Amino acid sequence: MTSGREVVRTSACQVVRRHRAVKDLTRDDDVAVQVTASLLSRPETASSMPAAERVRVMKELTRDDEVATSVTSELLQRPRVARQTMRNDDVRFTVNRAQFDNSEQAREQIRERMPAVRKIEHTMEYLDLVGSAHQYAATLGRLVPRMRDQEFSDDERETIRRSIAKVRGAADWLEAALETGTFTLDEQLAQLLKGE
Repeated sequence: MTSGREVVRTSACQVVRRHRAVKDLTRDDDVAVQVTASLLSRPETASSMPAAERVRVMKELTRDDEVATSVTSELLQRPRVARQTMRNDDVRFTVNRAQFDNSEQAREQIRERMPAVRKIEHTMEYLDLVGSAHQYAATLGRLVPRMRDQEFSDDERETIRRSIAKVRGAADWLEAALETGTFTLDEQLAQLLKGE
């Protein structure tokens, strides 16, 4: 009669032999591809793997951008997955950046096909600039006289001074851009406008 230990030992030996046999059979890449596809198509088999191992397998399988795009598109159509994913600031930033880039690319294609669009955009941007300057001057013209009897704390004065420095920096930048034709935002001005 066999004891419980012997049964366990025999069972463990069988698992080791089967594992070796599968390893030997899957040395051929074509066989490995078919076996992998078959194994991963069994939900109960995949779900018995530890989560970290499933994540590793998914990363391996999605190294190809075309595959990753297809999988990501399908996964993000699941509301719960999309909601959880968008809670990650880095992911949300990357998605927003991609949306912006796609919109910019579409705009560029439209501009190439219809040059009149660029003229319309120019007019709108010109009106925005003139309107912003006018609105700023009008707002100051309305607010500054009303401050006549008000007293500001040192912190409030400092905050207003920093805001004036931002406005002055932005106005100087705009003026220089108009004179030189260079409309890029340098790092120092970007930090000033961010308040750094």
